[in-house]
Amino acid sequence: MGRVASFLREAAGAFTAILTAGSRAIDADAPNLQAPPIRLLEPDIERNAAIASTRPAFRWQPVAQATGYTLQIREADSLRVLVETTLDATQTHYLLPPEATLACGDEYEIVLTALREGVEPLTLRRRFSVLSDEQHKRWEWAQQHERTHPLLSAMVYYYHLDRYGDALRCLQRAKQRYPHDTEIIRWLTLVEQRIRQREAEFSR
Repeated sequence: MGRVASFLREAAGAFTAILTAGSRAIDADAPNLQAPPIRLLEPDIERNAAIASTRPAFRWQPVAQATGYTLQIREADSLRVLVETTLDATQTHYLLPPEATLACGDEYEIVLTALREGVEPLTLRRRFSVLSDEQHKRWEWAQQHERTHPLLSAMVYYYHLDRYGDALRCLQRAKQRYPHDTEIIRWLTLVEQRIRQREAEFSR
């Protein structure tokens, strides 16, 4: 319990410090926000910089006029290719095979290309990380306590795990429970701004 209390105190302290300092470092306006060339639906790395699964399923929105897709998963540092596959136009879902299981705590890059006849292909290239073993324990704690302690879960998601979409969900639940709490509204604004920044980065 001491370790649990320690990481909770750290998350709460850091979250409060961010609010005290203000959110000037976060681009709330996100000018010229455009949709990414290919909309990745799963895992949700548009809003969450880290994923929990070591064998994620990748799913994306079909691209108009696509004749097929190529997908690569690389190690972010070495660029060693773990997976390289070609899919037909009807295949917009790919489950990572067991031999390409990702390592906890490591960073990867997805390169997804939509091939189109007669026009330039569209390519989405984005980095993401996998939760470390210690982060996974904190993720499990936050999941288990979302309903009973939504504020603490939100802080753990935001500060320790870079899972901003999860933090937003918890804060929305807390706001329903305490609709007149101005601190919760401030936290919601902060997380919404961080998500807009993440989405702006993702669209480039």
